[in-house]
Amino acid sequence: MLVILLAVAIVLSTASQQGGAGAPPAQPADMHNSRNSLDWAGTYEGVLPCAADSALSNLLAKPLQVQMTGRPSARLQLASPGNGTLNFTGEPTPESLYGAGTTVFLEIAAQSVACPNPPSPNTRCLQYRERHYDDKGLAVGTPGEWKPLTVNIQGFTHREGVRNVLRVKQFQGPASAGGAPSNLYVLDLVVESEIVKP
Repeated sequence: MLVILLAVAIVLSTASQQGGAGAPPAQPADMHNSRNSLDWAGTYEGVLPCAADSALSNLLAKPLQVQMTGRPSARLQLASPGNGTLNFTGEPTPESLYGAGTTVFLEIAAQSVACPNPPSPNTRCLQYRERHYDDKGLAVGTPGEWKPLTVNIQGFTHREGVRNVLRVKQFQGPASAGGAPSNLYVLDLVVESEIVKP
């Protein structure tokens, strides 16, 4: 008798958990929320860790007056009704100064050399040669002769004894005192590096 009562209780429990024979299957909960979606409509709040962040939060919570200037460099000023201000100053990019650059690959030798006509004594220059790659990223052609690079590559720091291949953006800068336009190089990517033993 006890076994029969136990069996009936199990069957009833299982039926109530499944919602009956004709009940539609339960729908999964909507997982679209502010933690996993950027388009969730709602108020985003967070905890700010210090008093300065709290003051900034209070400044940004009120309607702000916006003032922008573009010369000589971009400047954005946000002013609150209580005369609190927040200033942002931009720096011009090479693209904004010189137009679109050209992507080139430069191989930088492991050892620097004495610069030709150095502006100060003991000035060292990088040695470089241009490299070419096909659309699959494989090297093509033979690299040319090493030449001294008399300008810096923005964003790149050379370490003696390390040879690098760099993907850089090359820009035509303003003409120098001699009349020829100067090249400006900005590092985009270090393609390869190799420690070269002397």
